Amino acid sequence: MRAFTQTSPRELKADYPATAQIFKEMEAEENEHRRELIEEYRRRFGKHIPLIRREDVKGSRAPQTGVDDPVPGISLKREHWLAPT
Repeated sequence: MRAFTQTSPRELKADYPATAQIFKEMEAEENEHRRELIEEYRRRFGKHIPLIRREDVKGSRAPQTGVDDPVPGISLKREHWLAPT
């Protein structure tokens, strides 16, 4: 699971070694957190971890369909900055 980046540290290493190292450390820290959460869940509730979907969570909004932007509002910002002056 990639929680914070779509670019791997290996892809950054050639041009940005310090940044790649930071991302590598962040990835290791997130993996440790994930492992600790799973371990705590299993200790408290047992071995089986149920699949929980968005629609199973009370008050959760349904995902928007047909949205092209992975980041809300990015198209408007892009149009603003790329518009001819």
